[in-house]
Amino acid sequence: MDADVERYLKLLTLLDFDKIQGISQIHIQNPAIRYGQKQLANYVVTTIYGEKASQQAQKITEILFSDDKMEVIKSLDKEESEAVLKEVGGVQLSVKSGDTKIIDISTQTGLTDSNGDAKKCIQSGSLFCNEQKVTDPQQIITSKDFVNGLLLLRKGKKVFKIVKLS
Repeated sequence: MDADVERYLKLLTLLDFDKIQGISQIHIQNPAIRYGQKQLANYVVTTIYGEKASQQAQKITEILFSDDKMEVIKSLDKEESEAVLKEVGGVQLSVKSGDTKIIDISTQTGLTDSNGDAKKCIQSGSLFCNEQKVTDPQQIITSKDFVNGLLLLRKGKKVFKIVKLS
């Protein structure tokens, strides 16, 4: 889609030609940051759903794909947190202080298929809690581990679950 960014901006937006050229130039200079695609997505979502929905979509994208996931989570307001939970596959759990192990939460949320699967993920170094690699299957999760009422679980690079403290 890198080569098609300018064409799609012309077809799907009402941006003026100079603005499209500017977006295309920035995109061509560094395609890895996906500037053109982000501008196109922002325009389309804003046009269809409004500015607030566009901002929520941008935050969800940042949580899933940026290096600053936890900073974004810290900045979420209540409505944005609910949108993230809905879109990312959030789960609401009650965490009893001192009783809840990371492997249990991983299984309860559906991030892993079983406690055995969670242990395998930990052994292979592919299970993360709040972007910190989990190394101990007996690790206890408490309410203090929740950031802005949320706990970010990740398996591998692309499988996420967000847990809301209830």
